Amino acid sequence: MRRRIVQLVVGVLLPVSLFLLLAEGIAGGVARGIDEGTLRTLGQIQSGALTVVMRVITFLGGDWGVALPTAATIVVLLVVCRPRLREALFVLVVMTGTGVLQLMTKLAFERPRPTVFEPLVAVSSYSYPSGHAMASAGLALAVAVVAWPTRWRAAAIAGGTAFALLVGASRMYLGVHYPSDIVAGWLLAVAWVTSVWLVFDLAGRPVGLCAASGEPGGEQPPVGERQPARKR
Repeated sequence: MRRRIVQLVVGVLLPVSLFLLLAEGIAGGVARGIDEGTLRTLGQIQSGALTVVMRVITFLGGDWGVALPTAATIVVLLVVCRPRLREALFVLVVMTGTGVLQLMTKLAFERPRPTVFEPLVAVSSYSYPSGHAMASAGLALAVAVVAWPTRWRAAAIAGGTAFALLVGASRMYLGVHYPSDIVAGWLLAVAWVTSVWLVFDLAGRPVGLCAASGEPGGEQPPVGERQPARKR
C-alpha cells in the first residue's frame, strides 16, 4: 500500500500540480520571457533542409504518425507475444485517453497559438497543452511500461525519450507551440500513464510485455504448465 501511495503522489499528483502551476504562471505572464525568447532563438536557425526534417518529425508525432506505431504495438502484443490482451488493452486505453484528455484541457485553457513568427505549418486548435508532446510521450511511456520486464527495457526508454524530445522540439521550431505547452504535454502524459498503470495494477497482475519463459525479468509459466525436468 505504501508503494502505491508513493507512486500516486510522484507519478500523478506531482505532475498534475506542476501542470497547474505552469498554467498559473502562464496566466500571470511569468513564463512569457522564456516562451517567446526560445521561439525567437529557434526562428533564427531556421533553414530549408531543417524545416523539412522538422515537418517529418512533427508528422510522426501527430495523429496518424502516433496511430501507426500504436496499432503495430497492439498487433505485436496480440499476435506475436502469446496473446497479451492485458498489455494490448493498456496501450489502447493510454493512447485513447491521451487524445481525449489533451482535447479537453485545450478547451479548458484556450491558450492562443504563438505569434512570435509566422508558423511553418497550419494549425487550428488551442496551444496549451501540446497534443503532439502528450501523444508522443504517452506512447513512449506506454511502450516503456510493457517492455520494462524484458531485455528491451533500455532500448524502449532511450528510443521513447528521443522520440518525445524530437517531437517537442519540432513543434517549437515550427512556431506552433511555446516551450511551456510542450512541458505541459509531457507532465499530463506522465500523470495519465501512471494513473492507467495504477488502475491495472490494482485490478490484478501488473502490466508487462511478453518475455520468453525463463528470460530474466520475464514471466514464468504457471506451475501446472511447467515442463517436468528431464531424467539424466
